[in-house]
Amino acid sequence: MKKPQISVVLGSYNQCSVLERVLDQYNHQQTSIEFEVIVVDSSSSDGTADMLNRFNASFQYRPIIQENRGKTAARNNGVYEASADLIIITDADMIPHPEFIQSHYDAHQSTNEPSCFEGVTYNMTHLHWPIETDSIMPYIQSNIADGK
Repeated sequence: MKKPQISVVLGSYNQCSVLERVLDQYNHQQTSIEFEVIVVDSSSSDGTADMLNRFNASFQYRPIIQENRGKTAARNNGVYEASADLIIITDADMIPHPEFIQSHYDAHQSTNEPSCFEGVTYNMTHLHWPIETDSIMPYIQSNIADGK
């Protein structure tokens, strides 16, 4: 197995149905680079462990079940387990755009500076599938200049 160029770290707790959709969208990434997804579940009680064990990934995939010590502990464990130098930390209810991985990779390749990126999200409280583009909005309301 080739070393991934990007590691995606997801922390999860009792988000089985949405997490399954999120993982499925990583199967549809339009990218030529190797990537891995590490899901750190905090001992969910909603069937998440079973779903994670039967999920069929087209990418490098590692589910980890740990004691529930909160989102930060889950993310930290995922980062510790990551194989790539570039790490994306995202949430278990953030469905990635098909170009999510490639866009992050390209953005990091365009600079030698440490970088943090933000994007747009879909309001998961009103989930429509497929996603309705008029419901996409900035997740973080800020005034960060492009490329900063």
